[in-house]
Amino acid sequence: MLVSTDVNAVAIQATRLVVDGERSDVVRGDLFSFFQPKPFFDVIVFNPPYVPTDDDEYQKSLVERDISASWAGGQNGREVTDRFLRTAMPYLRENGVVYLVVIELNDVDDTIAFATNLGYQCDIAGERAAGIEKLYVLRLQKNTTRL
Repeated sequence: MLVSTDVNAVAIQATRLVVDGERSDVVRGDLFSFFQPKPFFDVIVFNPPYVPTDDDEYQKSLVERDISASWAGGQNGREVTDRFLRTAMPYLRENGVVYLVVIELNDVDDTIAFATNLGYQCDIAGERAAGIEKLYVLRLQKNTTRL
């Protein structure tokens, strides 16, 4: 089963055109707002808005939920990423894994340290250049030695 969420109505419509409706659910919502806080996911793939923006631009994206919500990441591009990391763990099954996209400007080492302090085991699963951005995919799991 695939569950896909987004805050932008146009993104939801586009996703519905691409995924198989019999084995998927596409909902409009902010992060996990649609779900009860219980272990539900084996795999979570999150491509957050990660572009560093000033606070005004970030706040506007939160209110308008327009296309800017797909890239406006606030200070250091980490506002949504950090909120996701603080809230994702209860939704992840015991052996579940999170794949999180970040860019070099997000301070990858600090993102890993932040996730580790929240109780995740974290490593870099992959990296590549994409135009002017250097992308990383972080792999996170519950750190069962800390629980």
